[in-house]
Amino acid sequence: MSQSTAGGSRPATIMLEAGYLADNTSAGILKPGCTYSLKYYVSATDVTSSARKADATLAVRMIDTDGRVMMGSFAQYTTEQRPLSRFTTSVPFGVAVESREFTFTAKTGVYRFIATIEVPAAGTGSPPAAARGIGITSPDFALR
Repeated sequence: MSQSTAGGSRPATIMLEAGYLADNTSAGILKPGCTYSLKYYVSATDVTSSARKADATLAVRMIDTDGRVMMGSFAQYTTEQRPLSRFTTSVPFGVAVESREFTFTAKTGVYRFIATIEVPAAGTGSPPAAARGIGITSPDFALR
């Protein structure tokens, strides 16, 4: 969960990345040739300490072994309580939102799960803006 505000007037970016090895050894989390479904959960928290509230955004994607974004893996979320577009999911406060599940067949190599959070700037106004929080769970791979 990130509930931090960037100093000054420019937003900051936090990138979280995890690698998942697909091979036939005991080190492989995924097994080549097997089909998996992937899902995760996103949650959001509000702030009560400031009259000026700022919204965070989260972009999620899975990168395949060839370095390409996997079809169906990209998703965007926001703490803003009204949808920004049909491509961005608004996350209600205090509720875990389940991601859209997608499936893939593993091949040998490393898959990367990337979550990018953009935290708003505190700004120069008075009082400074306080960021609403957004968080994500580790991905859950289920064998199909």
